[in-house]
Amino acid sequence: MQALFWTVEEVAQRAKDFYENGIRQEVEHDDNIGKMIVIDAETGEYGIDESGVESILMLKQKNPNARLYMMRIGYDAAVSFGGSSMELTAESYNYLKSKEAGVIMQAIFWTEEEVAQRAKDFYENGIRQKVEHGDNIGKMIVIDAETSEYGIDEIGIEPGKRLKQKNPNARLFMMRIGYNAAFGFGGAMERIAE
Repeated sequence: MQALFWTVEEVAQRAKDFYENGIRQEVEHDDNIGKMIVIDAETGEYGIDESGVESILMLKQKNPNARLYMMRIGYDAAVSFGGSSMELTAESYNYLKSKEAGVIMQAIFWTEEEVAQRAKDFYENGIRQKVEHGDNIGKMIVIDAETSEYGIDEIGIEPGKRLKQKNPNARLFMMRIGYNAAFGFGGAMERIAE
């Protein structure tokens, strides 16, 4: 399958083309602003949910080799892992401002880097001592970067759902307990805790 050999840039461009040439008109409405959309860059099939995890699982179940691209609906940038900041488009900002009568949680506007840094600070300054022990090593921890609430399980889905249920606007950060990375994409994950 040709899609297996696409570069990351080609996957991103194909998914963005699908989004701009049809998907946007279908999905960019009030109920979806801020949700994650995951697009199969080969077929244009997509899924929408709060975190993107359910959509990834659904699309990977249909095609285990799917090349997926994830973005936040109504924002001007795809979700980045240490890359550029993510900002609301003008239309989405105006929608939130009018809908919420000017009361917008500050956390919504944090960059991905700010979310990651806050969550890591919470982890290093209290959470680590509570969770980094034998049974939890290798499990996923999901941390609310605003409240420091967290949850742990094998893959991070249930804690993410629970935290999003409590606060639909929660800015969540996920990491693998005792490792230097949550996932290895072509690189090695190094265990840092015993």
